[in-house]
Amino acid sequence: MDAGYRFEQMILEAIRRGLGTCWVAGLVKETSLRIALGLEESWRVVVLTPIGRPTDQSFVSRALRVAVRSSTRKPPGQIFFWQRHGASLPASVLGNERLMRVLEATRWAPSWANKQPWRFILTGREVLAYKQMRQVKEGKDYHLLDCGIAMVHLHLVAIATGMGGRWELGGFEVPGAPDAEPIGRYLLESVSS
Repeated sequence: MDAGYRFEQMILEAIRRGLGTCWVAGLVKETSLRIALGLEESWRVVVLTPIGRPTDQSFVSRALRVAVRSSTRKPPGQIFFWQRHGASLPASVLGNERLMRVLEATRWAPSWANKQPWRFILTGREVLAYKQMRQVKEGKDYHLLDCGIAMVHLHLVAIATGMGGRWELGGFEVPGAPDAEPIGRYLLESVSS
C-alpha cells in the first residue's frame, strides 16, 4: 500500500513535469528483474516505470487504452457509501462541490486491470478506506497497491480543494461489510462546501 501511495506521487510529479510514465507491475518477474539489476535477495521489486518524453499517441496506444477500459470507472454509488457499506450518499454530501471533487478524483485513480478494488465510507469528517478484492501475484497483493494509489489521489485533491486532512492506517471494522479489509481512515480538516 505504501509503495502504491509513494510511487503514484512520483508518477504524478513526472507527469507535472511533462514526462510520460506508465505503471509496470504485474508484467514483471520479480526474481528475474532483481537478478538483472544486481539486487540482493532481501530487496523487493514491487513496481517500476519507464520515464521519458512522450511521443504522439499511436493507434496501438489508443487501442490498448480501450482494451483495458482505462476510460471507464465504476459509478460513485458502487464505491462511496454513507455510514455503512451499501448505503447511498445523502443529498448533503452530493451537493458538497469540494467533497465531490475529492471523491471523483479518487474514483478516477488508476488501478490494476481497472478493477477499482477500493471502497470508501463517509461518516462526516472521516472517510474509511477498505477493499473487498485480492489480486495476488508473486506474493504481492496488487489491489493493496491500488488502494495506496487511490489514497494519494484523495489526499492531494483534499489539499488542493482546501479541505485538507491526514491518513491513519487500519484500526477499524467496516460497518456493513465484515469481510472487507480495512485500509485507512482519512480525517478531513474541513467538510464545508
